[in-house]
Order: sequence, then structure tokens, then C-alpha cells
Amino acid sequence: MHDHVHGRVKSNESDIYMSNYHKNGQTPLAPTNAPVRRKGPVATSTKQMAGYFTVSGIENELSIPERMWPCFALKELADNACDWLNDYYPISNVITRQRSNSTSNSSNNRTRYIAIRIQIDKIPNDTNLTRIIRIAVQNSNVDQIEVFGGGREGLEQLFDYSQWSSTKRHQHRMTAGSLGDYLKRHGGMGYASWNNIVRGSKVSYDDNTQWEEPIIFRFNGSEYKVFVYYDRYRGIPEPVIKYAGKSDAIDYTEVECALPISRINCNGSGSDAAPVFAKLHKYYTWYKIPKSDIKFSLDMCYDIYHIKEADD
Repeated sequence: MHDHVHGRVKSNESDIYMSNYHKNGQTPLAPTNAPVRRKGPVATSTKQMAGYFTVSGIENELSIPERMWPCFALKELADNACDWLNDYYPISNVITRQRSNSTSNSSNNRTRYIAIRIQIDKIPNDTNLTRIIRIAVQNSNVDQIEVFGGGREGLEQLFDYSQWSSTKRHQHRMTAGSLGDYLKRHGGMGYASWNNIVRGSKVSYDDNTQWEEPIIFRFNGSEYKVFVYYDRYRGIPEPVIKYAGKSDAIDYTEVECALPISRINCNGSGSDAAPVFAKLHKYYTWYKIPKSDIKFSLDMCYDIYHIKEADD
């Protein structure tokens, strides 16, 4: 196995790299004693909704080209984890906690910790050689604080597509114990990319093909899978939330998302010289530089390539 992959990121992809800052619109519920700006969520029309489930609509909304969506997904998931730690485990409190203990233990050392896993899988029997990129971001929760409203109810509020809260519309942090509206958007991104790939193939297809990969939530000892379906004829999203059983996620929270990606984007060609694997590693390396008060680890796999790193 190779331990490292090199790649360039073009200057016209700087939107992702320049957006590494604290964003209120993609943070979880703040503690009840924290000040919160309250400006109700924005209702979304059916016409607007359609824009969240097409490649052109999403690109227009985010100003991020489809080929950069994997990096955008990594950024948003990592932002959510960082923001949550800053809300519930601010560095000042962690320092106080460590000083109060005569012996530093593993729990203290991992109070502000983010572990990222990235895997690119092949789709069996797929003549187009489409890949699935899976990104899982885990953040520590040593005090076992309740997240996502404790379960299904919180996730139902998070995936309420009739209301949107976003930084662009100057909205406050969402109040469902959630991680912000990226997770809601991600369902549309998967659907849009998958339909775009299938539509471009020579094989006949159902023009309402669904993306069957769930968004997976592991928290407070439970696992939930959220499937986001979209009825393009009615312009209505239909999230389906399923309890998947107990989880080892007692002292951490993990969110895992998947996106379909073309072989061209995986391997790089023409104007995109750097394959997505190299772009993701480069972005991760850059992303954590200003966050020295959080411990990071990374585990990436694709074909013969494997990168495994961890902060001391």
C-alpha cells in the first residue's frame, strides 16, 4: 500500500479552501443558557425545493461545482463537529478540567477530538465504473451530552424540508439539537449527482431514480439511518428515518454521508488533474492547521491507496 498521495488543487477551486471559518448556520443547538438570535426559519416553496435536488440548482445555490462536492461535504461535516465541540466543550473549560485532575487520563486528552474516515468504494457490476465516496466525521462527547434531540424527534425536525435555516438567509442556529442544514441539503446532492450520472449513461433509466445510500447518525448509544427520497413529479422530498439499533457511540457522535462520483472525478483527467482522493487529503491537511486545540485523525482508503494519520 502507498502511504501518501500527492495532488494539486487548482486556483479556481479556492472557494472551498477560503471558507474554513466558524459558521453559525451550520452549528448544533447551543446550550440553553447561551444567547441565541431568533429569527424564524424561512418557508420553502415547491419551486425553490426543486433547486435543492438538481445539479444546476445546487451549484447555483452553493457556488460550488459538482466535482468539488466531496470536499464541500468534508468541510461541512468537519465544521459541524468543530462548532459542536466549541459550544459544549470550549477550550477554556477543558483546560480547567485538566488542571483539576492530578493525573491526565485518556478521557481528558480526547475531550476535543475529531476522527475522519473516508472510503471510496466501487459499485459492483456497474459498467460506468461509478464510485461511492463515504465520509464519516466523528467528534468526542465524553460527558455523553444528548444530541439531535435525543433521537427520532430531533432528526424529524432536522429533515423538515418545509423550513430552511441557512447562513445566506441570516438565520440563527437551528433549534432541534441538530447539526445545521447541510445534512438536509446532502440528501438532495446525492439524488442530483446520481440522476446526473445515470442520465448520462447509455442504459435506459427511470427518470425518478432514487439515491439509496442513507445518511447515518450514531449518537447516544443509538444508530439511525435517514433515506432522502425525492418525487420529482410533485417536487416533494420524502425523508424516511429508520432506527438501526444500538451503537457503540456512547462517548462520541458520528455522522456518515455518501455521494456518487464518476470514475473521471476519482482518477482525475483533463482540467481536473488532481484526483478527488488527493484533493480530500490536501483539504484535510489544510483544514486542521488553525485548529490546534482540537486533536484530529484521518483514515482514507481507495483501491491501493491508504492514508492514516493522527495528531500526537
